[in-house]
Formats: sequence, C-alpha cells, structure tokens
Amino acid sequence: MALSQGLRFAITPKPSTAHQIMSAVDRFFSSWHYRTRDDASVSELRDAETFTKRSKELFRSVVASAAYVITHARRGLHNLTGKLCSFIHGLRRNPTVVVKPADKNLGLCLLDRKWYDDECRRQLNDIKTYRSLTASAAADRVKQTFTALEFACKEHKTLPKRDLLSIPPDKSHFPAFYLIPKVHKQPLTGRPIAASHSYVTTPASKWIDRQLQPYVRQLFTVLRDSKSLIRYAQSIPFPANESHALVTADVTSLYPSIPIEKGITAVRAVLKQLKADEPLIHAVVRLLSIVLHNNVVTCDCEMLESKQLVHYLQITGTAMGTPCAVVFANIFMYHCFDCQLSTLIQSTEVFISVYRRFIDDIFVAFYWNPASPHSSATAIDLMHRIAGQSGLKLTVTTGESVEFLDLCMSIRNERLHFAVHQKRFNRYLYIPSNSAHPMHCKKSFIASELQRYVRNSSTADDFLRIRTAFFNRLRDRGYAASFLAPIFDKIRYTDRDHFLADRKALDKCEKPIVMHMPYNPLTATIPFKSLFKRFSSLSILASSTDPIVALSQPPNLRSMLCSASLRPPSGSAPSIRRPDGSVPNPNPIPIPNPDTNQVSLPQPRILP
Repeated sequence: MALSQGLRFAITPKPSTAHQIMSAVDRFFSSWHYRTRDDASVSELRDAETFTKRSKELFRSVVASAAYVITHARRGLHNLTGKLCSFIHGLRRNPTVVVKPADKNLGLCLLDRKWYDDECRRQLNDIKTYRSLTASAAADRVKQTFTALEFACKEHKTLPKRDLLSIPPDKSHFPAFYLIPKVHKQPLTGRPIAASHSYVTTPASKWIDRQLQPYVRQLFTVLRDSKSLIRYAQSIPFPANESHALVTADVTSLYPSIPIEKGITAVRAVLKQLKADEPLIHAVVRLLSIVLHNNVVTCDCEMLESKQLVHYLQITGTAMGTPCAVVFANIFMYHCFDCQLSTLIQSTEVFISVYRRFIDDIFVAFYWNPASPHSSATAIDLMHRIAGQSGLKLTVTTGESVEFLDLCMSIRNERLHFAVHQKRFNRYLYIPSNSAHPMHCKKSFIASELQRYVRNSSTADDFLRIRTAFFNRLRDRGYAASFLAPIFDKIRYTDRDHFLADRKALDKCEKPIVMHMPYNPLTATIPFKSLFKRFSSLSILASSTDPIVALSQPPNLRSMLCSASLRPPSGSAPSIRRPDGSVPNPNPIPIPNPDTNQVSLPQPRILP
C-alpha cells in the first residue's frame, strides 16, 4: 500500500520539458551579478563581448544536455501503479476523511472528518484561550495591527520600516489552525498548530527572533541540541560516595500557558541582565506586545455546514506558529524557572550537578550527602512549586535511567552513560528505496543517522547494537545490502570525537550563485558541475566559488495529502499522473469501513 511508505515517500515527477530547463537557465543568468575583485584579469572578463560569448556557450551546452535527456526520457519509471495513483487522488478529494501526520513522527493517520471537526471545536471553544470573531471583525483587527506597527516604526526610528510593513492588510493571510493527532496518548487528542508565515505580524516576529537569538545563546541553561548536552556532561564526575538522582521534566502545554504580560516582563528583565541597549529593549517589547496580542487564526472545521471560515483571536499564551515563539518561551523559562530553581535550591542540602533545558524539556542531575535528611524528593517538590508560581504544570520522571530528547542516560563508572533513545511507538518510516529522491539524499540521511548514533553512544557496543538494528530496518525499506555496506563502512565509532566537535561557522560574506532546476531523476543526470568547471572563468565574475545547482523537491505523500486547509480541492489538474502519463479519475474514491460498509472512518487510526 502506498501510504505505508511514509509521508516522505516522493512520487516520481513528470519529465521536465526543454522549456522548463531553459527557463531555469534564463533565471540563472538574470541573477548573475558582477562583483569587484582585485584580480588583474577581471577587466578583461567584464568585457561585454567576452561575457556574452561565454554565456551563450554555457547556455548552448545546457540546452544540448537537456535535449539529450528529454530525447532519451523513457516513460514507465513511475514508482506508483495507476491504481495507487487513482487511490491517492481520490483520498485527497474525499471530504469525509482527514489525512494528518501523527505527533512524534509516528506515521500517517486517517481521521474521520466529524471527529476532527469536534476536536477542533473543543479546543477553540476554550473561552480562556480564544475568542471567536466575525469575518469583518477579523479584518478590522488586521488593519488595527498594521496601524500599530506603523506607529511603532515612527516611534522607534531604528526599526526597519520597509521590512516590518512588508505584509499590508490586503496581502495578509490568517494562520490556518489545524491538529495532528497524539496517537501515543489516551484518550486521543490533537496537538494544535497554526503556521504564521504570511500574517501581518510575521515580519515583526521574524525581526524579534533575529534580535533575541544572540541573547538566548548566552543563556547557559538553554540547549541547542543533544550533542551540546553530551559535550558538556560526559566529563562531569558522579562520585560513588554521594547520592545521585537523574530527573527529566516536561512542561505541559508550555506555549498556551505563558501569560503574555509576564512573558514580556521576563524578556525585558533578561535583556537588561545581559546589558542590551535600551532602545533595542523598548523596540522589542513594543513589537512583542503587538505580535502576542493580535494573533488571529482561522479554522475550517465548520466548512461542511456553514461554508465559511471561522476566525479566532488568541487572548492568552504565546501566539501559535509565530517565528519568535521559541525564543520568547526560552527567555520566559530561563527567567521564571531556571533562575528560580538555581537560587532556591541553595536553601536545601540538595545540589545540582547538571541542569539543561530544551524549550519545555528539562534534564537535571541532583546529588546530596547520604546522611542528609533531604533527597531528590525535596528538589522535585521545589520544581513543582516554582512551576506552579508561573502557572505551569510539570510532568516529572526519575529513575536509574531516564530518557531525554533522543538520549537514554544512566550513571555508570561515576560518569553519565549515553545511549540512543528510540520511542517504542516509532515505526521507522525511513525514506524507502523506491522513493523518487536523488541518490545523494538517500546516502546523506543514512550517513547522518549513523553519525548521530555514534555521537549518542558512550560505548562501541551500544553503537554496534543500534547500527545493526538500523541496517535491518533499512533492508525492510527495500535497500540492498550492496548499497548500504559502503555507507556503513565509512562511519566508524573511532571518529566520535570528530562528530561531537562543533562545526566551523560557514563564511557568510559571499552569497553563492544558485541555479534552481526542476527535479526529475532524468534531469539530475545533466552534468552541470562539469559544465561549470568547463566555463570556470564565469565564476570569477560573480563568486570565488562554483555555482550551486538546487533541485526542487519532488512531490511527496505529505505535500499531496496533508494540508492545513481541509476544503475539497477544486477541479484543477492533479499533480500526479499514471506511469503512462494519463490523469487518474478525479472522482472521489469511497473508503468503506470493513464493519459497517459506510464511507467513513469511525475513529482515527494509524497506518502500520
């Protein structure tokens, strides 16, 4: 079944036409810019006739290569049968079925539309968090927000007015509210998501994020990833003459639980603590207030009945989907929880050996004198008390071995021992071998996963165990052993220190020149690299590095089936075709329930 291939399964795109390839080359030449260099040969190369001659040579070479590929393109390379193409096309048009990815990357879910609508209404009808708006009231809110941004730009002259006002009310799009099912929870609920990529406050939120990122990196308790935790904690001693406890905690619904005013106060206090400029503090606080108090989302859970979108104003908590949400939450947690715990723990006889936090996930290692009346229970009670003062709720786990992010940690030989953590619900839906991804993408994700296993394993035995399991899972996804063996042989446990080291920062002084090309397995065979090397003199005109060929992402099951908007698509031409090039039947295909023979799904289910 096609859906069991996973959401990242890429469907073979149609062969690119010569016109598409030539248009991409034209756009490439139009983006070519001269840059001043101290090279003596530049004056000659900048001569118009020389440039025109060389560009035409490159253009003819590309067209000739494209013509060769198109001429020799063979149909029948499609990785789905015509029957499966028709099934997918019918599924995406079926108004009674909702297709969503499961939370925690646990696979693909087919949901009954009625259940999905009821769950959306349940969450949006929470009067403490949302307030419904009419269409006219929502439009007025957008205009008022844009006016507030204009006043902020006039008040703070240093703000980039052109960027902050780049999405006027007539071009603003409300974030679409949707749910992804938490299939690992009982009872089944949905995780709310609203992507704010084209809303009136999006440019201001992006600016806030850029300004606050350098300050968040200065907060020592904030983790960037699990690799930074390993590098920090692997050398910390855990003496045997002391009592130790490993604790993980998760903040329940962090973003909706952050009081807006208290969060803004935390941002102001932390920026002052880190000695930020006063004008920057005032500008950030002003824009934060505008972004957080004017988040309006839409939901089409009523579309089948009312035929209209419903608008909701978020009145509490962090604005969902806004770009600055993560840095805002990190600063709030640092000010209201991390610092409080560090200060108040000193009043007990329990001490902290390791404390790190990744947004709402917390890892802390406590130690105390065995003769002391206090223990980890004292520290855990303190954590709950501090969280409650800020309106937060913690779920705390402790034991000899704890799971945090993608790590499983325990204490061995007076040191923290790390191993790879994989959830028991994990379906291991790696990119299958017959997916229409470029070959280098398949090799890259396998090598990256092996490198992660090396980093996260304290011993070679742990690595070899997970390495063998990974090999077998890839074989189950259709990969040949002869294809996997060279990749697996290159990743060695002896290189662990290298994989744990910080990557060198890329030189951002010079932007690379990019040629955007529509991807097709046949298009990818055009030898662009050799062409660029052949005409390397053109590189000197614009960049010290060779141009980069960027292939567009092929359509996959996620892009075709999962959408924030649930309105049935119009009768436009589908983006999927049979191997013979014909279009599947556009009529919806019924999906009968095996028990009732009804065209519906009585409850959400996850595909194996």
